[in-house]
Amino acid sequence: MKSVLGTVAAATVILALSACGATDAEGGGEGDIAQPLKMGVINNFPPFEYVEDGELTGFDIELVNAILDAEGLEGEWVVMGFDGLIPALQSGQIDLAVSDISVNEERKAVVDFSDPYYNDGQAIAVKAGSDIQSLEDLAGKTIVSTQGTSGNVAAQKVADEYGATVQTLASSDALYLAVTSGQADALVIDTSAIQYRIATDGESPSIEMLGDPIESAPTAIAIPKGNDALVERLNAGLKKIKDDGTYDELRAKYLPES
Repeated sequence: MKSVLGTVAAATVILALSACGATDAEGGGEGDIAQPLKMGVINNFPPFEYVEDGELTGFDIELVNAILDAEGLEGEWVVMGFDGLIPALQSGQIDLAVSDISVNEERKAVVDFSDPYYNDGQAIAVKAGSDIQSLEDLAGKTIVSTQGTSGNVAAQKVADEYGATVQTLASSDALYLAVTSGQADALVIDTSAIQYRIATDGESPSIEMLGDPIESAPTAIAIPKGNDALVERLNAGLKKIKDDGTYDELRAKYLPES
């Protein structure tokens, strides 16, 4: 999920990460990294970040928690809208952002990124049993996408090419509701999110993917420009959890279809 526009509407999630090992202040790390790190995230995009039994969880949440733990760092989650993440990094309100953020040239111009940890993309979904069976069938139809995301950009490209109309909504939940209720004909969102929705629907999925994904891009943690020390620590932690098998366990837990 993905944006460089918007304003921050944030609520701090009371989730302080207990880190093992020494912090930088205690001489345990490279560079001066203020702790606890403020970590921007959305909370309604399963399987990457969502609330379950009152707790923030998901692939991104557990991944970053594990990275920080491996590096002896501490952090606290700050929940905000997706389109507020990059501006919050630029203004110094948060130290890193994670919400299945895809790496592209537009974002690289204003923030730095960790090494990629996943490859995702955009895909189109329609209501299960829909008469729409190809991109050509989208002519004259309404496509919904989430405000300020790569999906919104991809939806507009598809609409321009095939004669559809794009309607922008505020959340991924709203996209699914619009399509399943018949208020819209198709949605564009991250491929993994569609796969997760279909998998969790069980034997009677409410949506189906229309063809193959329409684009793909690496996903990484976003960091303010110039904080090389933090980039190095995050990359080191990512390597550690890949080497010890933690990363593969999280992939199997949250992204079994990938």
